[in-house]
Parts: sequence; structure tokens; C-alpha cells
Amino acid sequence: MQTQLLKWISIFLLAAVISSCNKKYGVLQVRFHHFSPNTAELKWVYAGKDTVAKTAYLQSSEYKQASLENISFTAFLKEQAVISVSSPNWEENKRYSVFVCDTLGTIKKVLLSDAHDAAPAGRALVRFVNLLPDTFGAVVAANGNELFGSKKFYYAVKNYADGFSGFEPLDAGVYDFSIKTEIDSLPVEFQVLQAASIESGKVYNLVAAGYANASSGLEMKLVAVPFTE
Repeated sequence: MQTQLLKWISIFLLAAVISSCNKKYGVLQVRFHHFSPNTAELKWVYAGKDTVAKTAYLQSSEYKQASLENISFTAFLKEQAVISVSSPNWEENKRYSVFVCDTLGTIKKVLLSDAHDAAPAGRALVRFVNLLPDTFGAVVAANGNELFGSKKFYYAVKNYADGFSGFEPLDAGVYDFSIKTEIDSLPVEFQVLQAASIESGKVYNLVAAGYANASSGLEMKLVAVPFTE
């Protein structure tokens, strides 16, 4: 009897040790970006209980800390859960961005690592993210010069990894940004962000959202979102 009891105690302790070894410890940081054009303010809830951020359309939150043991965020529109992020393959002490895009009825999320090098002297680093559902591809120009070659919508069939660029250096200065794409097979160019100030030493997400061929309220936008520390 005593031998049997010791056996079960040993099994219990071994299971506890294995469970402890499988747990993920440490923290990371997450930032939320709202680029769903017909969706009102979103409330971001961590681990099912704590509201950690609120984002209106074209707005971004500060970085929020999460435990590796429980990476669970849900975006609520009033009391309705509209999208969630749960147990992604993220690493300790790293930073990540969650972009919400497309319209409310077909809302999607894009998860990107925010790891980057330091910006070169006198320059900024810029990453382009294409969240335009009705474009096959989008080319970004700065002051008339091509900055990013064609990037397809992040969820375009077979092009999931081609919806964003790496971080590219750009001289500090004031820029007029345009987007070149096609509508009904005809080339068009949109002057989408004028007189944007790009500062030396900073890092930006350059995010295209909305629709190229849309009515007021859903029209294409290009937003330069600076990274925060």
C-alpha cells in the first residue's frame, strides 16, 4: 500500500515538473493599429478581463505588455467581439504589431514583428504595409520617386507574405507620397499623403488602408505611423 502511494506521489511530482518546464515565462510588447474603415472605436481586452487600449480608425495604441504564458487579446466593438489574437508564435522581450483591416463584415488581422535596426545618420527607417483589399498591387512613390515596389494586399491569394516591405532607409525631409495601382485594368495614381514630415532617427509604418475604388468614408488613406519607445 505504501509502495503504491509513493508511486502515485512520484508520478504526480513528475507531471508537475513537466508542466512547469512546458510553461513559457517572460514578457513581450504588443501595439494595436486600427485600419478597418467602417469600424468604430475598438476596445482591446487582455486575457479576457483587462482593457488595455482603445483605437479609433487610423489610430494606433502605445505598446502594451503581455506575458508569454498568456498571449490573448480580443477587440470589442461595444460589447461584440470582432477579432482576437491568441497564442501566436512570439518571442520573449520582442515587440509586435497587430493591424486590423478590411471592413467590419470581413475584418482581418495582420501580425508583424517590429524588430528593426537603428536608422542611419540623417535618415529614417520606413516599412510599407498594404491593407488595401481591392488592389492587386500598390507601388509607393515619395516626391515622384519609387520608394516601394508593388506590394499585394496581405491576404491576396498565394501572396500572403508579399503584403509588406522590410524597413527601408529614407532621407529625413518633407514628402508627398502617392500610390500607383490599377482599377479595372487601368493604371491610376492617388496623391494620398501630402507634406508628410519624416524625421531623422525615427522608424515608421507607412500603412495604406481603405479602398482604391470606394465612396466617401471608405476611400484610400496612407498614414505614416511613427514607432513609440
